[in-house]
Amino acid sequence: MDISSMFDSESPYAKAMDTPEINNIMKIEGVGIDTLTAADGSTEDKVWLKFIGTKKPIILSKTNGRSLCTTFGADTDKWTGREVLLTTKVYNFDGKTSRGFITMPMAQKAVETGALNDAIPF
Repeated sequence: MDISSMFDSESPYAKAMDTPEINNIMKIEGVGIDTLTAADGSTEDKVWLKFIGTKKPIILSKTNGRSLCTTFGADTDKWTGREVLLTTKVYNFDGKTSRGFITMPMAQKAVETGALNDAIPF
């Protein structure tokens, strides 16, 4: 019996708690910004990533966003097709334990960038 649909979230974004065992290299399909409303009614713009083959995008934390910007550059139009190792981690914050996504940008493969086109001297 498959009961996974009983635990589906109404949120338009993926939650790390929904995928605690993820440890996959994923390709970025798209990047966007949405304005989210907090429980106290305040709003904040958040960046999201959608991966090829997934139903929902994830919201980037500031740490994850900085990491991707450092490797891929600040122009998110150039992130499409880039690879990210997506995993989760348990955090303790304000006395609460929760799980969050970790995005580790993968460097472009040397073969794709032409870095291995030197003649072999033997």
